[in-house]
Amino acid sequence: MSNWKYKGKVIEELDDMPDEVFGFIYRVTHEPSGKKYLGRKQLIYERKRKIGKRETKRLKEEKKEAGEDHWWIVPKYKYVKKESDWKSYYGSADDIQKLLEKDGEDAFDREILDFAYHKKQLNYKEVKLLFEQNVLEDDLYINSNIQGKFYPKDALDQIE
Repeated sequence: MSNWKYKGKVIEELDDMPDEVFGFIYRVTHEPSGKKYLGRKQLIYERKRKIGKRETKRLKEEKKEAGEDHWWIVPKYKYVKKESDWKSYYGSADDIQKLLEKDGEDAFDREILDFAYHKKQLNYKEVKLLFEQNVLEDDLYINSNIQGKFYPKDALDQIE
């Protein structure tokens, strides 16, 4: 598997990235063809999970032993953080998946271009870079749209 790189440095773990980073903007390049894909990847997901009967009972007992008022009231849900699949991720585009199946992971170069510290910043940085790099007009880019709103046909000058 080809590793992620940021400014020439190999990134293998979350600890190799800046503190409190939410996600990153990346470029994946298929070396044999020179085809590229620009995208974003979130690093940590926070999921809402229902608390089961055993855990509810344990929480009530802990609150009761601690002498808390209203010890019988416990939340029904809790939020759990989970690391994403960023280490093995190459992109969601169908063309990338086909090239992966055909040539394997070693045929790709994966580069982190920028880090983001919250969701809005991640979205903004991705969209900004997609437009700056003209991904809809450059045949080297596999990106077929930007946010499902802009397509290559939108970039053409059409005078009627």
